[in-house]
Amino acid sequence: MAVFAGGSFAQETQQPSDQDDVQQLSLKADDLLKSGKYDETFPVCEQMVKLDPKFFGGYFCRSLAYHGKKDLQREVEELTKALGLRPDIYIFNRNRGLALFKLNEFARSEGDFTIYLEKEPDDMEIFYYQGVNRLNLNKYDLALKDFSEVIKREPKVSATFYMRARTYSLMNDPARAVSDFTKAIELDPTDLESITRRADAYRELKKYDLAYADLDRVLAADPKNINALEYRAVLTRDTGTLAEAKAAFERVISVAPDFEAPYVELSFIYFKVENFKKVLEMAEVAKKLDPSSQMAFNNAGYARIMLGDVANAEKDIDKALELDPNLALALNNRALIKIKRKQYDLALKDIARVLELAPELSYAYMNRASVFLETGHLDKALADINEALKLEPDLRPALEIRARIYSGLRKKTLAAADRRRSAQLLAEKKKTLH
Repeated sequence: MAVFAGGSFAQETQQPSDQDDVQQLSLKADDLLKSGKYDETFPVCEQMVKLDPKFFGGYFCRSLAYHGKKDLQREVEELTKALGLRPDIYIFNRNRGLALFKLNEFARSEGDFTIYLEKEPDDMEIFYYQGVNRLNLNKYDLALKDFSEVIKREPKVSATFYMRARTYSLMNDPARAVSDFTKAIELDPTDLESITRRADAYRELKKYDLAYADLDRVLAADPKNINALEYRAVLTRDTGTLAEAKAAFERVISVAPDFEAPYVELSFIYFKVENFKKVLEMAEVAKKLDPSSQMAFNNAGYARIMLGDVANAEKDIDKALELDPNLALALNNRALIKIKRKQYDLALKDIARVLELAPELSYAYMNRASVFLETGHLDKALADINEALKLEPDLRPALEIRARIYSGLRKKTLAAADRRRSAQLLAEKKKTLH
């Protein structure tokens, strides 16, 4: 495909008196673009526009020059002008769709690619990018369809198997993800990203030996591969002790100190041992590194609640919910703030929503038990706290709450047993990271 096909456009659109001038300008622009002389191309494009502002070729010329200079926003603007004059030239949709894709404007890019593919259904490159658009737009079924079409026609491209595997992972289908990652690796044995992500899919399938083997393979080739180090830390979190997980995430930070995720993970580890000052410390670092991390704000908010700073906790929780209105943990923490303020009806409303989103969240049942305890509904409180402990038998705060419920029901022996168990768990937690 020619870099600039202005000459042929000129023959279609110019009046005879201007045809030769435009033809010459088009050829000159073509040569300059092919030579990478983008700044010198602009005056030529301007002359074409001045000759006839309704001639699309001048705008297309400028779009190509902006593309060469990597000014994608202006490229989009010029292609939009060209499309306004000639919506039937579908290469403009292709080019604009690619520029919008690189600008992360996936919905607009999807629209351009849809128009283009109706006319050029054999362009597998655009089918591939359309699949990536839809993956980013959470349109997983459509993304699968696009990637599958590319694989059907070009079955030797590892990148497409990789992207379809990513789609299966996001659809919580790790078995199919493993299958496609494996095909990608067979096509390209040096594809460390596919090996790394296959390891995480193996982890979800609880095939831990295979997961460790994949990650060790990646780290042998690239000892500072940040994704492999992170996934290995997550694997350690799932299979090892808290101390081992802490060390693994600290290793990630030593390699990539500006990476937000390991700080969030460390905040969870400190949460498990009820060291809320460290939870807050790690979450604050994560917030600064990634102001869009809803989990960083959530964890900071919860730590502040536990440290008695409810006013600032509310700011963090509100920010977490601004970033993700359906974040169950943040909604549950907002309910906890309302419990602290004795706004029990509002707390129950939040908890009801939490249980719709995450019906097995033990802390939601614990919060609702607290509401029933504070409002004197001890039987309801006992039922909820027992559900929390069924989901998480060593949930120490729940044991404390149940002890209070048992005391209210005058079951002193049971209350004492729960307090002893709570004290034992607290002592064990304090020893965990020492």
